Amino acid sequence: DVAVRDCDFLCGDQCGPAIWPQIAGHVVVSDCRFDGPWSEGVRVLGSGSADLLVEGCRFAECDDGVAAQSLANPSVRVIGCEFEDCRISAISFSDGSGGEIRGNVVLGNSRSGISLTESGSVSVVDNYVEVGGGAPRGIAFGLESHAGYLVTCTGNVFRSDQRCVYAPYPRDYPEPVHLDFTLNYWGTTDVEEIAAM
Repeated sequence: DVAVRDCDFLCGDQCGPAIWPQIAGHVVVSDCRFDGPWSEGVRVLGSGSADLLVEGCRFAECDDGVAAQSLANPSVRVIGCEFEDCRISAISFSDGSGGEIRGNVVLGNSRSGISLTESGSVSVVDNYVEVGGGAPRGIAFGLESHAGYLVTCTGNVFRSDQRCVYAPYPRDYPEPVHLDFTLNYWGTTDVEEIAAM
C-alpha cells in the first residue's frame, strides 16, 4: 500500500503524470496540490490494479486533473477535491475504470468537467461543475460504451456556457442506454433557488 499526503507538485509544460500507480493494493493521495501549467495530476494507466483514492486535493491548470484509464483497475474514488482551469478534463474515467466521483468542485475553462468514456460503473454524486470557454461540457459521456454498466448521477449542480450534459448517441447502435439524472440542478448557482427545487 502507498500513501501520498500533503505534497506540492509543480510541473511545467507536458511533464507527464505526477503520480502513476502501477502496483496492486491501495493508493491514497490526499491533501496534495497539483499546479500545471498543462501537466497531468494523478493518472492510473495500463495494467496497474491499484485501488485508488484521491481526496481533498487541489488541481490547477492541469491537462487532466485525475485520469483513470485501466481495464484492471477495480476502483477509483475522487472525493472532495477542487479543480480549476483543467484544460481537457478535471476528472476522466475511461477503458473500464469505474468507481465514485463525489463532492468535488470543478471551475474554469475545461473541455469537459467530468468525462466518462468506455468507463465501468460510476457513481457521480454531489459535485459542483461550472465550466466555460471553448466548447465546454459539464459532464460528457460516450453513450455506446455504457451498455451493461450502471451510471448513477444525482445531487450534482452543472453549469456551462454551452452544454451541461453532452451524450452523443450513434445512430446505428443496437441497444438503448439509460442514464438516470434524477435530482440534479442545471444552470443556477443560487443556494436558495436550488433548495427550493
